[in-house]
This record gives sequence, structure tokens and C-alpha cells, in this order.
Amino acid sequence: PGYSYHSETNMDIMQPLLSTLADVYEQLDLPLRSIENEYAPGQLECTFTAQPASVTADNYILFRTATRQVCRRHGYFASFMCKPAFEGYYTSGWHLHQSLADAATGDNVCMPDSDAAYLSPAGNAHLAGLLEHATAATVFSTPTINGYHRFRPNSLAPDRAAWSHDHRGAMLRVLGGVGDPATRIENR
Repeated sequence: PGYSYHSETNMDIMQPLLSTLADVYEQLDLPLRSIENEYAPGQLECTFTAQPASVTADNYILFRTATRQVCRRHGYFASFMCKPAFEGYYTSGWHLHQSLADAATGDNVCMPDSDAAYLSPAGNAHLAGLLEHATAATVFSTPTINGYHRFRPNSLAPDRAAWSHDHRGAMLRVLGGVGDPATRIENR
């Protein structure tokens, strides 16, 4: 029904499908954390609990396939296109949250020890590697021309390979800090 960022006025229209999707994700053991209305018409955001990288990759494919099939069965078309032809609306995208865990303890090794840093030394090294390979990795993270069309200033999508603390316009957004076991890097 149009622009309705987090608006409850359209939830009665959307809720039956959202509940069905959430039920299917649960049946498929996809660790859904949230599903919510976003900026553009029909645009949703689904977030999932952190998992090992290989499990997350498999779950991503299962999520896309299941979402398309469930929506089709209910008379909707689910698209994961970054920039459909809607003028005046924010584009869609995906954000991959990354953290590093100690193999023996499971502790987050990105969390800094002091307020003087946003990340631990290991987290900083990981961040530096992501920046070093940002251009080459773009072919995998943004494999379509529509995806590239998202990369504009003031679009909530990055327009350069840079990092920042809690800034949605940066390619890599560092979230968390001292004492936060969910400290991570969000690749936008």
C-alpha cells in the first residue's frame, strides 16, 4: 500500500502472510529473529540468529527459495531484486553481519577490551582484510547491475569502500563495543 516504514496501519494486511512465512521458517529450522515492514511498498526485513558461515550460506538459499514458493502459493511475488522500478523509494539490499568466535570457547573475539577501540586487534585485522578485498568481493556481494545502482550517496547503501562505527552509509559498519558479546561488522 505504499511508503509505510514500520507503520502498524498496514500490518493487518500483511500479518497473515508474515505469520505463514514465520511458521514455514520455523518448520525449516531457519533461526528467524524478526520479520518487519521496511521502507518501500511490500519491502520486508528478515533477520536471523548468528550461525557458522557455512550454515548461514545454506540457510540463505533455503530462505530465498522458501520465501518465493510460499508467496507464490498465496498469490504474491517475492523478489530479492535490489532496485526495482519504483521511483522515490529506498532500494532493497542485504546486510551480512560478521563476527569471529574463539573455536575453543565460542567467545566473540571482535569485542574490544577498552573504550579506546571499536574492535579488538583480531576484529581490526578482519576489518582490514574486508577492506583490502572489497573491490574484488563486490562481484560476489553485488552480482547484478540493479545491485550496483544502489551504490549512491544518501541511499542507505555504501558509495565507497570504507568503514564507520554505527553509520548506515558505510560499506562496513562496526556495531557493539566493550562488554557487548554481539560486537560485529555489518557488510552493507
